[in-house]
Amino acid sequence: MKNKNNPVCVAAGFFLLLIAIGVLGPLYGQLQQSGGAGTVVTASQGGTWNINNISGTVALPTGAATAAKQPSFATAGSPSADVVTVQGAASMAALQVAPKTACGATAFTPAWQAVPTSSTALTATTSCVVAIMITNTNASAQTVTITDGQGTPVTVLSAFSIPANSEVTLPFYGSQMTSGIKWTSGGAGLTGTVVAYQ
Repeated sequence: MKNKNNPVCVAAGFFLLLIAIGVLGPLYGQLQQSGGAGTVVTASQGGTWNINNISGTVALPTGAATAAKQPSFATAGSPSADVVTVQGAASMAALQVAPKTACGATAFTPAWQAVPTSSTALTATTSCVVAIMITNTNASAQTVTITDGQGTPVTVLSAFSIPANSEVTLPFYGSQMTSGIKWTSGGAGLTGTVVAYQ
């Protein structure tokens, strides 16, 4: 009978143990590091969404008193109010949205026209000017001068250069021009219009 404590047997056993650790060790470690099978998590949105922009209505949250309607624009107004209004639902009052000015509520929006080459009144009525638009159809820059209509006019723009073949919009933000608006072109080829309240 062989002695199991024989150095040869011990060495052989130790060698087999090293082989087993070398082969099975990484596999064991890999199994220990694995996260295993995943789990399914389901999320759901509670409540109800009801948006119908095609018909112009939007449902309000549950418990709201009335349904809202898409705003519609109108031109109703009075001298003490603004010209542009937004109308809500039929049972709601109109909401005023256009800025109020020191002038009246009558819109002054003349058609596009040639800017004359001598100082000419576009209107003689005091006007709160929102914007002035000028178009230059020339191949070279042209100038425009704009004043109010007082006996001693206040110059708002003096020989303001408009580039060739271009259009500029000059914002005035409802500023008042006393006794009207006058304009002058430095040459032919300028056309313009104005948006104002009187």
